Amino acid sequence: GAGVYDAVVVAVPANRAASLLRADGDVAGIDAVREWLAGVRVRRSFTVAYRLDRAFPGDYFGLSFPRTSDIGKTIAAVCIQSRKLPGLVPHGDALVVLPAPAAVPELYERNDETLTGDVLGVLDSAVPGVSKRVTGVHVQRFEDAYSIYAPGDLRRIAEFGKLAMPPRVAFAGDYLTSASVEGAVRAGDAAAASLLRSG
Repeated sequence: GAGVYDAVVVAVPANRAASLLRADGDVAGIDAVREWLAGVRVRRSFTVAYRLDRAFPGDYFGLSFPRTSDIGKTIAAVCIQSRKLPGLVPHGDALVVLPAPAAVPELYERNDETLTGDVLGVLDSAVPGVSKRVTGVHVQRFEDAYSIYAPGDLRRIAEFGKLAMPPRVAFAGDYLTSASVEGAVRAGDAAAASLLRSG
């Protein structure tokens, strides 16, 4: 909530973090930090969640598909939500579909009804009959879903650590470690630790 704090960890995508920094020049080196953050490339993505009228069969958490397979050209993975935590889906089940990165640019432009229908058709190829069990659907779009790495970016990340940071501010995100949830968590731990060291 609103208030005065001793320090802050900025844990949003790099492009959004750049927009949060004031441009009035009252902090030494702030322009270099903003420029570095604005230079991080991001890729958009989405997930599709399908609610099922019964528990999903099987005792595994998810399914992954090779990129070269017919299914893998559209779907990267399917996560079965009832396997995450007992009671998470009290009635029936829910499947969260993660799209194949190569398919995202085309699929993202489709409206929700077309998108969910097209993805469900592919999902039905992987799990025959699942489409008959669907009782609800939700599309979640992410304009800046994850960071894109290219040759030389590890050197660029090292340079970020040498920049003069605003006082009592630390940054956390996958763009500082690796494009993964684990990378974002590691960056958050490092950010908190740096603030604790600085007192």
